[in-house]
Amino acid sequence: MAINRLLIVEDEPTILHNLRKALSSIAREVFTSIAFEQALLCVELLRPDVILTDIRLSENSEDEGLEILDHVKRVLPDSRVYIMTGYGNPDTAASCFQRGASGYFEKPVDLNLLRLVLSDTSVEVQSLGAPACHNPNDRSLL
Repeated sequence: MAINRLLIVEDEPTILHNLRKALSSIAREVFTSIAFEQALLCVELLRPDVILTDIRLSENSEDEGLEILDHVKRVLPDSRVYIMTGYGNPDTAASCFQRGASGYFEKPVDLNLLRLVLSDTSVEVQSLGAPACHNPNDRSLL
């Protein structure tokens, strides 16, 4: 198990619950946050080695997840940050990687692929969108 502390940041409670359940097998400790300010506090206090965050965490902002990425890179430069979004496009993906993201996923996210990528410290994901990883017969998709 390569991940000591995993922080999942997602504003949709059902998705957050499913992610926690699916990823608990690859991390010693899994923490969750449903809000931007809470996520920043969790980063400071918990010092996770891997953060998985949605980009849009409220209707008031379209890029709070990117602000979390920037914050993590300032205070925990060795931590890996993976971005998820349901509103992806090539410009968003490019911005994530320019800012230091270790991976970028478009929703729906294949949970098996997510577990594999997050648990392998040598993998950098350029962009895994729904067409690249969607299997209509796989019920583990979000």
